[in-house]
Amino acid sequence: VVISVKLGEEGQLFESITSQKIYEKIKKMGFNVKKSQIELPETIESLGEFPIKIKFEHNPSK
Repeated sequence: VVISVKLGEEGQLFESITSQKIYEKIKKMGFNVKKSQIELPETIESLGEFPIKIKFEHNPSK
């Protein structure tokens, strides 16, 4: 998942990346997930690659 953000002159993010932003991006990509399935240990406040976990249900409801 790639999330674009605006940067300041020194490369700092103008806004943090939260599980809500990740959830919205994944939904826009067409995946049916719940926000509670996304595990993000802490908000992302710098550029880079960060691992996140998405817990998939064994028996998803229809």
